[in-house]
Amino acid sequence: MPPSPLDPHSREPLHEKVRRWLNAELDAGRFAPGDRLPTEREIAAQLRVSLAPVRMAMASLAQSGRIERLQGRGTFVTEPRVQYALRLLASTTDSLRAARVEFAVLDSRIDRVAAEPRVAAPLGLAPGTTIPRLRRVLAVRGRPAILLESWLAPFAADAAGLSEAGDAARLAAGQSLYGLLAQAGLRLTFSEGQLDMIRADDALAAPLGLAFGHPMLRIDGLSYDGDGRAVELARSQYDAERFTFRLERGRNQDLPT
Repeated sequence: MPPSPLDPHSREPLHEKVRRWLNAELDAGRFAPGDRLPTEREIAAQLRVSLAPVRMAMASLAQSGRIERLQGRGTFVTEPRVQYALRLLASTTDSLRAARVEFAVLDSRIDRVAAEPRVAAPLGLAPGTTIPRLRRVLAVRGRPAILLESWLAPFAADAAGLSEAGDAARLAAGQSLYGLLAQAGLRLTFSEGQLDMIRADDALAAPLGLAFGHPMLRIDGLSYDGDGRAVELARSQYDAERFTFRLERGRNQDLPT
């Protein structure tokens, strides 16, 4: 039987030796993103150690995001995080295209809702005013990853021709909301927002197929036109384990035409 590849002279705890060895195997490309790793028992047998340090090492790698455990399927090497420029005055779908990231719109709908106070106040409306809400679920690299919600001021929705009955199809095809607004002559010139780390509740976890409490990045933004009118209140929510953002300051000329 071949000797264990672990360093017998190291004074590190055994689980840390196992973690370092597994990490080195991943760094060396022994397993590609998406590959399933051997079982804990198989790794323990290869390293000639008990199951306990292997389990501790795997848990550490899962916590760091290098591997992921899928119930009933096994343990897999994670893909590199999706990275693209994040600008408040830019469309998510256009940003994904610019970064050459594969995505698809899984669900796109427009409905009319009574604006609750947190939505009505930023848009300068009375609570209860009926306004259109746009909701899209995006899959990135084949897996649900982003939930986009937008509440539009009535004048903006009317100008863009967005209604409950139609135009969800254009958004479902991946066309950007900002592109539709620009075609209607509405140019967004200023936006302010906030980035928060949150945990997915049931309403957020369900459409993205995530577990309750999964870490998420939430970006809330309020955009204005050149006349200073609030046009859109947006909430974008991302699977935090799959994205890295490069922050850039948006400019009017960056917006789609």
